Amino acid sequence: MKSRDERSRTATRRSQAQPGLDGETLAIEALAFLAASPERLHTFIDTTGVVFDDLRQAASQPGFGSGILAYVLSDDGLLIDFATSRDSDPEETATLIRRIQDRDLADD
Repeated sequence: MKSRDERSRTATRRSQAQPGLDGETLAIEALAFLAASPERLHTFIDTTGVVFDDLRQAASQPGFGSGILAYVLSDDGLLIDFATSRDSDPEETATLIRRIQDRDLADD
């Protein structure tokens, strides 16, 4: 098993190796991941209050992508499943989401 420092170095290398991966792209991946499972999607809708019929319109609103990423990051099991679906280590995915969130905050 990798140490925390080794995982952090791996996450840094992977993030640097994916310069084209932005928050919007990752949020789209996360939304597709949620939508692939009716149970995950309904839990997301119930938790966030987004109306199912308005989901497509809501997805085009500023801040929605950040909300999806925050939602994924807020649940360890969901984060693990999402990371696994994209062939990534959960800690690396969490680090990537946090970097995107930090960058988004800096841009505001």
